[in-house]
Amino acid sequence: MKDLEKFFVDAQPVALRSERVDLALPQDMDKTVAQLLAVQRKLDKSLPMLEKLTIEVRDSKATLKTKIGEADELLAKAKGAAAELGVNPEEVKGYKALNIESYNSKEYLK
Repeated sequence: MKDLEKFFVDAQPVALRSERVDLALPQDMDKTVAQLLAVQRKLDKSLPMLEKLTIEVRDSKATLKTKIGEADELLAKAKGAAAELGVNPEEVKGYKALNIESYNSKEYLK
């Protein structure tokens, strides 16, 4: 009889522990599902904005590349004209500013 009592006394805490695990696991799962849904909602809002910005950046870089090409052509013409006149190209009005901004603009294309 003592062996039987010992068995039931020992078995009872094990049963309680397993019930706690059974109760805690679904709560953890519900919490994780809620967290996943929150992140998904955030991405649902953010991804379209990111896609729009990505398109804007790509288009702006293409326009910038074109304008840099135009600036470099103007700089070359100004340099050639200055050389014909025997003048330093940096003395030509706007040359220095255009040269600096053309150089700085190239950083955006990296």
